[in-house]
Amino acid sequence: MAALRQLAHSPTESPYARYHKNDDGLDDIEHEMGEDFGFGFDPEDGDPNVAPRSPVAPTEVPLERTCTSITFSFPQQLQLLTALTLQILPAELASSGPDPFPSGSPKKGVLVQSIGDPQRATTCVVPELKPGTGYYARLIATNPRGTATGLTSALITTLEYSPQRGDFSGFLFLVQQEGEKRTLRRLSFTRKPKRDYVWVVLDGQLLTWSTEVDGKEIGRLLMKQIKCIVSEDGLTEVTRFVLQDTSGGSVCFEAESHDPKISTPDLCKSWLQRLRTAHATHLGDFGKASNTALLM
Repeated sequence: MAALRQLAHSPTESPYARYHKNDDGLDDIEHEMGEDFGFGFDPEDGDPNVAPRSPVAPTEVPLERTCTSITFSFPQQLQLLTALTLQILPAELASSGPDPFPSGSPKKGVLVQSIGDPQRATTCVVPELKPGTGYYARLIATNPRGTATGLTSALITTLEYSPQRGDFSGFLFLVQQEGEKRTLRRLSFTRKPKRDYVWVVLDGQLLTWSTEVDGKEIGRLLMKQIKCIVSEDGLTEVTRFVLQDTSGGSVCFEAESHDPKISTPDLCKSWLQRLRTAHATHLGDFGKASNTALLM
């Protein structure tokens, strides 16, 4: 208090007149009482007498997403914290309001991940998630003065469980349209077709599709049954293709990538390349030329 009395200003003096910065960047009060004004904290760590600010919404590190884990990213909190936790909510449990998280304390099904070094951490890996499942996330910041709930992230979906089977495998949409001849052109200009998510395997000269990875087989085609493979090759965003068989029927598949490492057009092109190679192998060089000529 003696220091404060010595620094007291006169009635005609501006209350801030003597609080000028010195060469070391500190003002007069800080020289007398210290940078923390006598409260005993490190300014770089933050003030323990101030409640935490609400953290920003976490985002993901896209190239590190897997079928069972998501790596979340966020800036350093730059405030005094005693704890920082990440809450993860499966999309199926999201509320219908503007915030997907249920109001009040965490409900059943909400996962909680503690983050080490809460003031300086910038990433958090959440393991043991379900494949092909959407999740929301938010940060919770805590210090001696209270708790602050952060903003909610966008929906992030883990990758589908896709074990390698045969020569090439993965999930595609089987496009079906009742009462219409299933050609690429008709699918482009008719009502929105029905799509079934199926597990597709190309094994040598056999293409099969099932309800899921180890599910019931619902369709198959041998390369010798395929007359031609039709795709939207004239477009830059190729997303689907039709397999026309020798009996006059056709099967349409549509690609939709959930993997941040590969775009939907690239996924579709990879399937086209594998199928055309397998078909050309069956037809031989003459058939390969004929097959190419039939493509749209």
